[in-house]
Amino acid sequence: MSTTRNVKILAFGSVNGKIEQAFAKAKLIDTQHGPFDVLICLGSFFGKTESDQVVKLLNGEIEVPLRTYFLLGQDPLPAMISEKTEREQDICSNLFYLGKSGILTTTPGVRIAFLGGIYDPDAYEATVDDDASMCRSPFINRKDTTIFDSSGDKDIDILLTNEWPADVCQLSSQSRPADISECIPVQQVAHLLRPRYHFAAGPFFEREPFRNDKGKDQVDPQVTRFISLANFANVDKQRWFYAFNIPISKYSIQTVNAIPVKTTNNPYEWSINQRNILKRPAENTNVEDNDIDSKRLKSNKHRPPETYLCKQCENPGHWLEECEFVPEGYACRYCQGKHRPKHCPVKPEDRERNNNIPPDTYICNACGKKADHYIRECPEKKTRERTKRKPIGPEACFFCLSNPKLEKHLVVSIGEESYVALAKGPLSSPSTNPPSLPFSGHALIIPIPHTPNIFSIPKESRLGTVNELAKYRDAINKMYEEAGCAAVSIEISRTHAVHAHWQIHPIAKPNIQGLEEAFQQAAKTEGFEFHKEDISGEIVDYIRVYLPDGVLSHIIPPHSRFDLQFGRKVLCNHLGFPERVDWRACTQTEEEEKIEAAQFKMAFKPFDFS
Repeated sequence: MSTTRNVKILAFGSVNGKIEQAFAKAKLIDTQHGPFDVLICLGSFFGKTESDQVVKLLNGEIEVPLRTYFLLGQDPLPAMISEKTEREQDICSNLFYLGKSGILTTTPGVRIAFLGGIYDPDAYEATVDDDASMCRSPFINRKDTTIFDSSGDKDIDILLTNEWPADVCQLSSQSRPADISECIPVQQVAHLLRPRYHFAAGPFFEREPFRNDKGKDQVDPQVTRFISLANFANVDKQRWFYAFNIPISKYSIQTVNAIPVKTTNNPYEWSINQRNILKRPAENTNVEDNDIDSKRLKSNKHRPPETYLCKQCENPGHWLEECEFVPEGYACRYCQGKHRPKHCPVKPEDRERNNNIPPDTYICNACGKKADHYIRECPEKKTRERTKRKPIGPEACFFCLSNPKLEKHLVVSIGEESYVALAKGPLSSPSTNPPSLPFSGHALIIPIPHTPNIFSIPKESRLGTVNELAKYRDAINKMYEEAGCAAVSIEISRTHAVHAHWQIHPIAKPNIQGLEEAFQQAAKTEGFEFHKEDISGEIVDYIRVYLPDGVLSHIIPPHSRFDLQFGRKVLCNHLGFPERVDWRACTQTEEEEKIEAAQFKMAFKPFDFS
């Protein structure tokens, strides 16, 4: 068992002297989405020159709404601030200078390590006898990093640095921005401390989580998430703030394998191994070229990590290029044998393309049809490749509270781990509901973290999120009950969804009869079957329907298509208004949405636990 308490943290990129504006924005975010326990500011807080805002700050004329920490960025501190920090005086109420390097435990119990300043190889190796001069210098010195070598403390929640760590983009699907230089000392500190979150200043960048290996077959109970935040209120409108919950807990042994989806191996371990390979002397220089190629091939064929799944057969244990899986009906284009062309025994000079016409048994794996073309020439495959979407991040996700374009007037309740919002283009309406429910009531229950599905949430906080989602569902159901309705909740979980959510609909009680049969019949029409049991285990792809008298579930085969409007279609057809299947045909004006939100809040107030 583990005891967990979540601390809400808000992070800003470089404020660059816009102190008054930054704290006004922090207060607004805290009012709308808080309360937050801590605000951390990255990069240069005061900017390059002393401004009138520094004087106003010191005179108490600027309100600091949250307990705020900042570290040294790329610019030296203003003289008036530096004088106070050297005398170990508070700058003002609620504002704290972390210093250049060290480890701090905040009042809520968050352990923060920090390494400020900029990296210059010569300044890093320079001998510095005066500690005060070293603290004032904007350059990282080797002495700044030795504190972490002797700390012996690896339970770090957050690491704050001004510079990016070297090689952090290795093993990632994202490339390092061209204008970012990398810092080996920061990499060494990050590799040593293994923080749960690592924030740096620069353009906005959010890397996939990566593992922290203690040693062979041992993994830390948390992964590291590296995030870089852009300058506050930048003209390019890059994301400059980040809000998140961090659980403060004592880990149980069951949390050791809490590895999120898309987690990569440790990029720092990878780069260290690569440097060791380059440094390793050749054992035998008297070999043929073919021997060199053979040894190089063998060295590259190490076993893939446990999280790796072959995209061809979806099984672990081998790389894609080693896979020998052949789907039913597949035939080699050279000899019609049951193997891949790369495994064809026919010599290359004897191969014939057979005029690019596949055999009668061939089924195109892209369109799923017996076809007159091979997969490489499939028109559907080419169309999909042209229209392939890039993943949607939190800054563009319309379910993320941090998205500035979020339609906040639809939000009706915010909890610790999740929130409730009205649906755009609701299925139900006052005209389809009984008079006792004079508003739509169609709502979404949404996890606050940007996550494609529940199982992408770190295991240490997943249970709390799921429990709160269910608590909201039960509370809304009670509101429906009081209005003479029952609840139908629909969850479609997919590995590559944008943002997980549950749909919940009010159904007048007379219309409940025959609803289960309607779902079962619709499923048969679509070629699958519902089971009258809940999903068990860590299955990611599924549809789950909570009815008033039970639950229906179906496991969706990975990588197969599934109609995300399936549940809405069933309900509309059963309730007798098929014209409301398309949500875009049911959109309301913003004023109508605001009125419905106010009505929902009023009706939900006795049941709202947030």
